Amino acid sequence: MLPGLARLHGYGHVVDVAAVRAADLESHLSANQDSLLYGAAKDALNSCISGEGEAPLRLTIAAVACAGSGVICGIPVQQLREDGATELDLSNSGLHAPAALLVAYLIPATSVLENCKLLKNRFDIESATVLAKIAAEKGIILSGMMRDQTAAKFKFKNLQSADAILIASDLKFVAVVNTLDLGSNSIGPEGALAIAEALKVNTVVTTLGLGSNDIATTLSEQRVPRRSRRR
Repeated sequence: MLPGLARLHGYGHVVDVAAVRAADLESHLSANQDSLLYGAAKDALNSCISGEGEAPLRLTIAAVACAGSGVICGIPVQQLREDGATELDLSNSGLHAPAALLVAYLIPATSVLENCKLLKNRFDIESATVLAKIAAEKGIILSGMMRDQTAAKFKFKNLQSADAILIASDLKFVAVVNTLDLGSNSIGPEGALAIAEALKVNTVVTTLGLGSNDIATTLSEQRVPRRSRRR
């Protein structure tokens, strides 16, 4: 990912890439959805960026993706950037939307990563959609499903809308799964719609469980293809 890059320009700011490489950015996640880092790590990153006011979130994420070292926010940034991971389990790690975008920025640099487990985090719909789109372009599975499994059982997993968006993306690559059970979660209308859109293309799934998911009846009836459907 541009190892010789010296400066990163954007949004009226300039990032000193060499300074980012040398900075200690290893930290836990910020509790703030508007920030990737916090405390000393955030201050260290900001010291590498010049410009008027605080640098936009997307620029700070790009800076970390391009030059961050080690593990940042629980994400092995350097390993992903150097294409050194075939599988990665970040499920149930408390990752928030900025962390999802960081993973999305790193995915284009990978060629060997096939399975990146990301369910049960704190992504919002927008960040999950971005992540799903980029992962789909690379053929990377985000839900932990295996390409040769025939039944995917996610019932009672405390899944949210963002999780359903990631699962929907994976239905393009899990070619033999014929049973998908998402019952008793909280995927909501947005998650159900993502699954419905995926099933317009995936014709292998014949049994679908969506009951107890805060889904409007009209949405589940009108948008989900009429196959074997369990409430």
